[in-house]
Amino acid sequence: MSLIFNRNDFAANGRIYAGPSVDETSLWLTSEECVWSGPSWLRVKKRLDTVKKYHELRSFFQLTLGIADATWKDALEELKGMKESSTSNIEIVRDIYRTLWREFEQDESNGASIRYVSPYLTYPNLSR
Repeated sequence: MSLIFNRNDFAANGRIYAGPSVDETSLWLTSEECVWSGPSWLRVKKRLDTVKKYHELRSFFQLTLGIADATWKDALEELKGMKESSTSNIEIVRDIYRTLWREFEQDESNGASIRYVSPYLTYPNLSR
């Protein structure tokens, strides 16, 4: 008996058991709800590298399932989520903007994408 794996079928129907990390509960998530690694402030997606038992399965998650590291788009989603929930943590917002700035500095091809970013560039109601 052989196992045939199709990444597209998994993306459409599969779930990943995101076992508990130090401060979280267990969840079943789609591959779109996960990243392999990302900044500690990332809450909009589950960081699978925080699950200790997955460390030796990195290749499986990244190569076979196609779970990528967090990107600047995930940072924007984090800002959007914070804005929608009226969360005001100035330190986290600063960290997110620093991450975005570094990302755009490193890859000039992202310059065209700055138009996508512009709706999120203002973040009102920041309190200390």
